[in-house]
Amino acid sequence: MLVEIVTPGQVAQNAEPRPDIVVVIDVLRATSTAVVLSERTSDGILLVPRPEMLPALPGGPNDYLVFSELTSEGFERVDNSPSRAEVLDLSGRTPVLVTTNGTIATSIAHQHGTTVILASFLNVSAVAEAIRQAEPSRVLVVPAGRVKDDSRCQEDDQCALAIKALLEGVPLNLSEMASDCRNAPLIVQRLVDEDGLLVDVDYALRPDTSKNVLYVTEESPNVFRIKTHA
Repeated sequence: MLVEIVTPGQVAQNAEPRPDIVVVIDVLRATSTAVVLSERTSDGILLVPRPEMLPALPGGPNDYLVFSELTSEGFERVDNSPSRAEVLDLSGRTPVLVTTNGTIATSIAHQHGTTVILASFLNVSAVAEAIRQAEPSRVLVVPAGRVKDDSRCQEDDQCALAIKALLEGVPLNLSEMASDCRNAPLIVQRLVDEDGLLVDVDYALRPDTSKNVLYVTEESPNVFRIKTHA
């Protein structure tokens, strides 16, 4: 099994031969929020890459609750927050993710990979085990970072390195790897700039709280479903 770590901007140039599995990571916060929501709904979660694509969802806005840090005109929206996702009343509505980085990276991954999986520290070992059992020839691991300029974020990179190490049988300390991210300069700055982020940082940097593995399939153009089975 060949395991390579690439940024979203590098996926296309590394897509031949076509990877069997592409793993997308956005620890703060899209893929962490997705893992939490997967524990709460049996019908799956929807994902659209950008807010302007929300009208492509079937049905009407009242059928959905959007999890996003971005404006979602016409749709009820709550923050893209794993800690809030754990407790918010979904009231029979389907959760929809649309975020600055993670959902765009997922769309890119889907264009170039046979199977797309979402990962975070919350389900890192479960993802690695599912990949091992699938016996793929080639895996791309994509830490989302900041998609706009293809820059990196330490928490996404560390999670990607953890998955690669688990797949290659390299010893590692997951708790230490996650904890080290707390002092990353970008996280420190975000904690200054974003009220309430600390609770999500604490929540998202906990390894292996979930055994769910999240697979992404395209239901219609620019509308993806996240489910916990391939």
